[in-house]
Amino acid sequence: MIRVENLSKEYKSKNKNNCVALKNISFELPEKGLVFIVGKSGSGKSTLLNLIGGLDNVTSGSINVFGNEISILNEKQLNSYRSSLIGFIFQDFHLLEDLTIEENIALSLKLNNQYEKSKIEKALKQVDLEGFNSRYPTELSGGQKQRVAIARALIKNPDIILADEPTGNLDSKTTKQIIELIKKISKDKLVVVVSHNLYDAYDYGDRIIELSDGVIINDLIINDKYSNVIKKEGNQIIIPSTIKFSEEELNKLLTMCKSNDVVEIKQANDKFITYNKKIERKSKANITKTNLKTKEVLKFSYLFGKKRFGRFVLSSLMAAIIVVVLALSQSIAYFNPSVMISENIDENTDAYCVRKNIDNVLGETRIKSISDEEIVPFEEKGIQVYKLYNETLINTNTYKVSKLELPSDISKNLYTSETYGTLVTTPEYAKKVLGVEELEIYTGDVTYQKYGMYITDYFADAFLYNAGITSYDDILGDCLQIGGYTWCWGYINGIIKTDYKTKYSSLIEDTIKGNLDDELSEEEIDFYDYIIHSLAITYSFEESFIEEICNTPHYKSFQWVYNNYFNGVETTSSFTYMVAASYYGVELKENEIIMHYDLYNKIFKTDYNLSNVDSFVPHQVHFHCSDEYGAKKYDGVFTIKSIGKTTGSSVMASDKILIDLKKAMTVCYGLYFDGEDMTNAIQYAIDNNYIAISMKMSAIQTMSKAVSIFKEFFDLIVFILLVGCGAIIVSFGVKNINSRKYEIGILKALGCNFASFETMFFLHTVVVALLIILFQTIGFAIFSDLANDILVESLKKLAVNHVMLDLQFISFDINLMIFDAILVVLISLLSSFVPTVLLKRIKPISIIKAKE
Repeated sequence: MIRVENLSKEYKSKNKNNCVALKNISFELPEKGLVFIVGKSGSGKSTLLNLIGGLDNVTSGSINVFGNEISILNEKQLNSYRSSLIGFIFQDFHLLEDLTIEENIALSLKLNNQYEKSKIEKALKQVDLEGFNSRYPTELSGGQKQRVAIARALIKNPDIILADEPTGNLDSKTTKQIIELIKKISKDKLVVVVSHNLYDAYDYGDRIIELSDGVIINDLIINDKYSNVIKKEGNQIIIPSTIKFSEEELNKLLTMCKSNDVVEIKQANDKFITYNKKIERKSKANITKTNLKTKEVLKFSYLFGKKRFGRFVLSSLMAAIIVVVLALSQSIAYFNPSVMISENIDENTDAYCVRKNIDNVLGETRIKSISDEEIVPFEEKGIQVYKLYNETLINTNTYKVSKLELPSDISKNLYTSETYGTLVTTPEYAKKVLGVEELEIYTGDVTYQKYGMYITDYFADAFLYNAGITSYDDILGDCLQIGGYTWCWGYINGIIKTDYKTKYSSLIEDTIKGNLDDELSEEEIDFYDYIIHSLAITYSFEESFIEEICNTPHYKSFQWVYNNYFNGVETTSSFTYMVAASYYGVELKENEIIMHYDLYNKIFKTDYNLSNVDSFVPHQVHFHCSDEYGAKKYDGVFTIKSIGKTTGSSVMASDKILIDLKKAMTVCYGLYFDGEDMTNAIQYAIDNNYIAISMKMSAIQTMSKAVSIFKEFFDLIVFILLVGCGAIIVSFGVKNINSRKYEIGILKALGCNFASFETMFFLHTVVVALLIILFQTIGFAIFSDLANDILVESLKKLAVNHVMLDLQFISFDINLMIFDAILVVLISLLSSFVPTVLLKRIKPISIIKAKE
């Protein structure tokens, strides 16, 4: 039985006003019989049917169906209620066109796990559709479709059949057949029919409930005393209220009317009387849990997706394009320059070396010194660090001052005119720097000196090429005489054999002649790098080298200094020098100096000349010097002993002052690294503004820095692309579900559990995700090299010294592919979750009505 108490239903209209469909109605229905709910359009009859069927929620009141209060059931319980207790017959049939007639009918059984082939045959026979099993709904007439809908409702043997305008779309003949079939069904179970056809209700109904504006205005039940025959009572002929005359009956009526005593023909109105009975309550009917088996869920997922597979591919392709661009952007955004540099280091032959990054000062590039404190972080990373000092050797006939000037990388005449500093290291590491298996050193007849240096055969050849020296023996010895001067630039202990001429024989002649292209080849780059960080430096294997060399007699003979200040007055904007007093045979105490009167006049604004220098009175002066970046190198107080006995800007100083200046001006400007894993050290160097002492590495670092400048920009692109990819996938999920709202509504009305829908559409999302991953993998593999080539060609414009490297900033990375594949899966899961949650809130009747 059904008991409705104080039931009300309100809707929100589009303008957000309340629309009352039912107003506090109450009634009871028996366990069987044919009940018609009638009324004009908008009276609330379909709303009432939907509420009884659990297709919509009540606003207030209660509906009790066979002891189950359905107004308090949750989503799962309502699904089971519709599946086990209710059979629906809709006006528009609502068959699934992708299923055969047999499959449509079997669906009700499968939802209850009661599938039996024999039951389907019986149901088809019951509705006179034997042999229609394999046909599809599109092959049937309207009446046949309605019979299928009736069979689908009957086959699960529900307690109640709910029919919403079951004959509304049928012709009169088919209507009669369907109504008579429904009448037959109502002998064994309760059938509630919503109809606007009062004739059918009066002809076939056992009870009629009439609604108007959401309230019950008539509740009629068939009269037990009703007789469906024509009879004569006195002078009246009484015609039954719903009788339909045959020809024989009309003739009989006409005969009666000709009788003299008949004065009136009257139609009776006694078939229905006002309902006033109380229905005895029966025991509660059980609601069994229902759901589709996995096999059926997979089948529906396939059926729902097969016609949209082209859209699946198109959506996947669009999303994959975004993911490919995303991966390319990630390659740049997460690019690690230290990894590329590490990959370009040959552990067997290359030494990774760095110096402080520099700026151009007055058109000249000068070094920055590296303090002991700045070396500590490298050593803490497990790296052995060797220092490169600004101690150079010159091989030209004219001296060249470059004590704090960074030597140019390489000139096209092959041989440098000076070394690029002195590396204080060990013989073992020197072999690694030079890329030789053994350290073969030619020493001739020279005597070993602790402050002596070792040069390579390359730089020895530079002496032969630039300084006119004809033999290696002329280079070895106590000191080097430069251009006839007695000043000595350094002591050479030996010449290291590298055999560079054999290794790079094809380049030597062209380089000497300057026959080089503007864009250097890989071999030329390797050769010049070998010169810069290996061949064109001097070597010392003594840790005390700097201390020793600063105290050697020939190194005390002079010292180049720049950025000099006497009493705060800058004496020169370029280099100046101090000449040892011992050179002139002048005895000076440890803090005394002699300067030229022109320099003195500049400092103190005096007017000394040769005629009055004897009147000069010795006095103290404050002196300091700094490097090009303002870092103070030396600070002290000198006593000016006399003026006028030196020339120009020269200053004659004591040996003590020169030694102190030598130590102050001898600085470490480069670091050579040695270790098994230099990645952390390299990254630290890059992060702290160091630059590689290598044309190749410098170019890599410059190009890498250019890429890293745009990191934040590409981070933003990555974010935007992720949002875009998510939008496409979510849009696909929403559209995919929306395209099947009608079918979902039917399945929900039949009692299909929501979890089944989640699985169906989740599988679609999985297919799309797999297609995206497939397309993105293929696309990234194809376009990564192309994108890298475009990027490198652009970056080559920034390359220094014409070093054009074909670097790999973007490459196919399986880890990145896996990461993006996981992202796609997560976004796809979200895209499946969002629309199904939205769909869950929509009642099945709303989905069905939207299609209607």
